[in-house]
Amino acid sequence: NAVVFNGVGGYYTLTQKMSVSTMTIQAGSSLDLGGSNLTVSSFTNFGNFELMGTEAVSTAPLGVAGSSITFNATSGAPVVFSTWSYRNLVINGPAATFTSTGTTVVNENLTLTAGTLDMTANNYAMTISSNWINNGGAFTPHQSTVTFNSTHAQTIKSNANNFANVVFSGTGGYWTLQDSMTVVSTMTLTKGTLDTNTASNWNISLAGGWQNNGGTFVANQSTVTFTGSAAQIISNAGQAFAVLFDSNTSSGGMIFASSFTATSLTVNGSGLASATTVYFNANSTFTLTGLTLNGASGELVWIRSQTPNQPWYLKTTTNTVSFVDVQDSSASAGATI
Repeated sequence: NAVVFNGVGGYYTLTQKMSVSTMTIQAGSSLDLGGSNLTVSSFTNFGNFELMGTEAVSTAPLGVAGSSITFNATSGAPVVFSTWSYRNLVINGPAATFTSTGTTVVNENLTLTAGTLDMTANNYAMTISSNWINNGGAFTPHQSTVTFNSTHAQTIKSNANNFANVVFSGTGGYWTLQDSMTVVSTMTLTKGTLDTNTASNWNISLAGGWQNNGGTFVANQSTVTFTGSAAQIISNAGQAFAVLFDSNTSSGGMIFASSFTATSLTVNGSGLASATTVYFNANSTFTLTGLTLNGASGELVWIRSQTPNQPWYLKTTTNTVSFVDVQDSSASAGATI
């Protein structure tokens, strides 16, 4: 037997379990399991399939482009099935925490409307091929990795929710921030472009490393703040930053592993109430319009070459420097410090 849910605007809710051979949800129609189990041999989704995440579904729906799957439980810890391949995935369950069961692949948009998507202590990964849209939901990343792999223009709206590890890896992909981004571990740009939004200059907070292996970063006038509690290695493949602010107080410090230009770099050891160390890659040139190194008695800013006794080169236009201990620097190309 076959069941087809058809009709633009039609919304159908199961009131008991269903067993069918073939099921189709047409575009514009929605089927909500409402907590009832579904046994089906062949399942095609052109529209919207809704479930709590507590039901048993015998066969994963084949999602056609433009279709969506919505998890809508309003309490508890229902699951998001990682064995399913999603076109558009929607989390819309107030007060529920939806737990990932493995690597999740979303071939179009992820939308977080209400409730929490939790990648669990297993740090399950997620791949997103279109937009990340957070309109009111929560995201608990643990130490998971989110990979953006689109080959087209997309947007990222995180709504003040952190990422752990973020990878951009889509040839031709172009991701524009819609609000500030916080990454509590690493940022990796392999392919494509990350744009902080020329109209808004959204800021980025980073607690781990920044590795550019072939991507493009469009800084505009944004601020990147380094907040790590361990050594942070920053390599942007010679590309420009705008404003850089170092809030890392670890003994490993900041390590700038490749040349860059920036509007300004601020290291505020005095404000952090701690000594601060910054390493610059030997034989590389760092061009800064403004440089602020602000230490205090007992809270020096230590500036070193990444390779001891090897020079690194600094070119600045304006400087504000106090309580700094520096070695192996050649700054003769810029303003007197």
